Amino acid sequence: MGVASGVFALEGDPELSLNARYSVRPILQFLRDLNGTDFIFRDVGTADELRHYFRQWTLAKNSKYNIGYFSFHGSPGELCFPAGRKRPLTLEELGGWLEGRAVDRIIHFCACSVVRLGSTRLQEFRQQTGASAVMGYRTNVDWAESMAFETLVFNALHHYTRLGDAANYLDRVAGKLREHLGFEIIR
Repeated sequence: MGVASGVFALEGDPELSLNARYSVRPILQFLRDLNGTDFIFRDVGTADELRHYFRQWTLAKNSKYNIGYFSFHGSPGELCFPAGRKRPLTLEELGGWLEGRAVDRIIHFCACSVVRLGSTRLQEFRQQTGASAVMGYRTNVDWAESMAFETLVFNALHHYTRLGDAANYLDRVAGKLREHLGFEIIR
């Protein structure tokens, strides 16, 4: 078994539109069919729902879902919400919600530019939550490119027992795409 034993996926409205037809769920279903990666998937429309599902993810009974996969719109240090929220959620707010509760888990932001911050702020967030790593993008990513890369990320996390080995694999097979997307792993 690799780094990932399971994925707890939370997704916001992809295009802030009721007509949007794409989601990360088919990628997770593909990975389950390919290599047995188990997952929980929930749509999230409000910050209150996100906070509720953060709590659910960190419960001992859900410890097998050690990757928190958070797919939202983003900007540097923030997740954007369409419903009932006048401003984005900051990493500091998210860190407060998860404080000390993400031990031995990985937080993965599938969101544009969330990790385009100084390394100090990202390390503080990782340490505050207790996460073993925080992953995400420094750039505004193209949906198709990021989904192709996400497939490789989760496949690597399934097959490699060490996060460093998974990162080396990603550099070997998709280093240019990783660089283009600005994908970071903060350990």
